[in-house]
Amino acid sequence: MSNGSGGNSGTAIALFGLIFLFMGFLALTAIVLQSVLVFSVLLMIAGFFLYGLFHYVVWGRWLSKQLEAEEEETK
Repeated sequence: MSNGSGGNSGTAIALFGLIFLFMGFLALTAIVLQSVLVFSVLLMIAGFFLYGLFHYVVWGRWLSKQLEAEEEETK
């Protein structure tokens, strides 16, 4: 295992592979099912993504403020 700058390339390749696999399954779903159902599934996925993004940003800001406060206490 290398600890160089290319350490996250395997993760990126796996992530893109999952995205392409998901797009393929979504295309098959669109062919088989009605378009209204596919749209609702996409809307639900977008909602989960936006909730996760919101949680990541809010939690990240809170955590960075907590870490800064702990650093100030130790100095």
